[in-house]
Amino acid sequence: WVEVGVITGAHGLRGEVRVKPLTDSAEERFQAGTRSWVKRKASFFEADEDPEQMEIQFVRSVTTRGQLAYLLKLDQVSSREEAEEMKGTSLLVKTDEREKLDGDSEFYVQDLLGLQVRVKEGDAFTEVGRVVDLYDGTGAHDTLDIELCEAFATKVKPSWGERQQSKGKGKGKAKLCVLVPFAREIVPVVDTGKGFCEINPPEGLLEACVYKKK
Repeated sequence: WVEVGVITGAHGLRGEVRVKPLTDSAEERFQAGTRSWVKRKASFFEADEDPEQMEIQFVRSVTTRGQLAYLLKLDQVSSREEAEEMKGTSLLVKTDEREKLDGDSEFYVQDLLGLQVRVKEGDAFTEVGRVVDLYDGTGAHDTLDIELCEAFATKVKPSWGERQQSKGKGKGKAKLCVLVPFAREIVPVVDTGKGFCEINPPEGLLEACVYKKK
């Protein structure tokens, strides 16, 4: 199975759900009159359920704060309460149903998430962090959201290490992340098979695009 979307919440009073797309083919995947595989999010005490099919009765796209989302009406969800219970539910397709992509320039979001990010410094590679999200580009390119590892975070923002040490190693520690344009000149190598990508950021880009995530 491959995740092509995730339900992030309810919309309205008639059971519509808001879906964050995890595919560039969302308009083809989310069409009225088609059936979609749905896997409900299980709680800690519940066993995982097998995916089930639901018909998409209605769909429209919306943009909120620059982020594209889809509003779907599923045939088995008829109230806001039921829609709220669907939060965290995944929309899936079977692996063999995915469209073939140009391996040099096109990638599924699912395959990018979790990739180790590294940068070449001299003759060696340094670990930067891991890809945690991908945002639809409002300009020419999409944007990778990279969670920095502790060592690189301190390198980009020297005060970060001291601040984290003063807070201790609590479970709720904030993370330092950086937004990087997903452009070939900045991300020249992506190897989903080996689980990594390489970045070649212009001087000052990482320092300018770093932010704290709680």
